[in-house]
Amino acid sequence: MKVVRIIDTFCPLLTGGRNIHVLELSKYINKYIDEQIIISRKVDCRDFDNTLKKDYNIDIIRIKSNRLKKRTIIPVKHLEIIPLLLYSYPVIIKLKRHKRIDIIHAHGINEIIVARIIGTLIRTPVVGMVHGSISGLSKKSGLYESIAAKLFKPDFGIILDDGSIAKNKFKKIWNKKSIIVNHAIDVKHFSPRREDKDIRNKYGIQDRFSIIFTGNLIKFKRVDLLVEIINILVNRNNLSVSLMILGLGDELEKLKKKVKLYNLENVIIFVGKINYNEMPKYLSSSDVFAATSDISNLNRSVQEAMACEIPVVAFNSGGTGNLIKNNYNGISVENKNIEKFAEAIVELYNNNEKRKILGKNAREFIIKNRSWDARVKQELQVYKSLLG
Repeated sequence: MKVVRIIDTFCPLLTGGRNIHVLELSKYINKYIDEQIIISRKVDCRDFDNTLKKDYNIDIIRIKSNRLKKRTIIPVKHLEIIPLLLYSYPVIIKLKRHKRIDIIHAHGINEIIVARIIGTLIRTPVVGMVHGSISGLSKKSGLYESIAAKLFKPDFGIILDDGSIAKNKFKKIWNKKSIIVNHAIDVKHFSPRREDKDIRNKYGIQDRFSIIFTGNLIKFKRVDLLVEIINILVNRNNLSVSLMILGLGDELEKLKKKVKLYNLENVIIFVGKINYNEMPKYLSSSDVFAATSDISNLNRSVQEAMACEIPVVAFNSGGTGNLIKNNYNGISVENKNIEKFAEAIVELYNNNEKRKILGKNAREFIIKNRSWDARVKQELQVYKSLLG
């Protein structure tokens, strides 16, 4: 069995949920299939590519994929399927000619469009995976993915339940030719580490209670609410806390302005993107993980923190209740209620023992319910059903 994966941008060293998912899936499934090839846009990630080839014999073929800048009725990001299609097609034709492809597995809605077109032309089955829904970005994006999912149906769909509308939306479109799956976490990589004093020293937070957020800085993550929560903790409760924000995105400049407005420049640290290999160190150097999305906190970054035994405080939005069991493996707070969220952090600030218990229960939950071994079996079953 030979699988070709298509993902627009693949450089897990720069983190990103879909990137990490494809990386870990490729590693765990590798021993069960004959060959894997990943097709992705050119980025400066040569060391990573060489390591993946050396350790797992997985080839990454980098293609041109020019970025578009002009604004159009269709969001520019979605128009990038055009260069992705043009540059992927000759590569896949060559792989087909040399009998190096049995299945095309596309990761993302744009990639599914590309894979469906090419798969039809070369008569190769297509697996399409959606890693949640992009409807939270804008109404246009939501409409776009709905139309794309209907017009370019894969032979089988894999729907990642991220707590958004994705589960119901895509299941309705793809019906029986789809399955719903959960995130899987590499619990060997994301595991408790000793507190890294170098990280705390670097950011000057040696003696502070450290709160952490990791993820893309986009609207529905509601990091703006997290800034307000920190304002309550510092300027009203006089707590000695810090917040490390790991990630980049469209909301970055707005967040910086808000931080300045509240005079929190010495409290809130914008770290930027962090190497995948470094992420467990940053998580293990923190006391609490904050999850403030008002759509869902069932995302991968929350579960990585849980695997590292870091207690999570999260708004109970979307399907978050399926992951966070209040006062057992985390603390669940009424959605958008920043006062209650602040109270939950104060409670953990004053109760080290509870933090430890919540953290241990969180890791046990991830080990039991988010195993890659179980996920790989689901993926293999899909492949086998298409190949007969």
